[in-house]
Amino acid sequence: MNEKNEHKLIQRLMRISKQCWSDSKNKLGTNADLTNMQYNICLAVSGCPGISQDGICKFLFMDKGSVAKLVSKLVAANLITRTVNPEDRREYRLFLTELGENVIRDLENNIIEWEEKIFGSKDDAFYQKLEALVTKIEDKMSK
Repeated sequence: MNEKNEHKLIQRLMRISKQCWSDSKNKLGTNADLTNMQYNICLAVSGCPGISQDGICKFLFMDKGSVAKLVSKLVAANLITRTVNPEDRREYRLFLTELGENVIRDLENNIIEWEEKIFGSKDDAFYQKLEALVTKIEDKMSK
């Protein structure tokens, strides 16, 4: 690796993330045939059952068309359900299916193993410092 590429922090973090993601998916086999962005949508739905597709767009900094396509794939894979919001019939509310909950739980357990392997326990000073830095990055991205 040359010196010019050595200091691109985002690229380095993306490589680490990709490795963790690939390993976690491989441990689950065919039960986790979803992309990182689909997984992020499932996480948002898991954390906020009934979230709208527009809410997903805002949370993940994505455009409506991309979210709609990804949600359609997740519905087809029986990982989430999409129901019309009774208060605004133009909006869909999203919920994880039982299969979706199981897949997300298993992936989360594998990702937690990676976090502990890389960062240590949540009580470690390094983990807490990194958590604070990631929160700052997220705050800056949302502005």
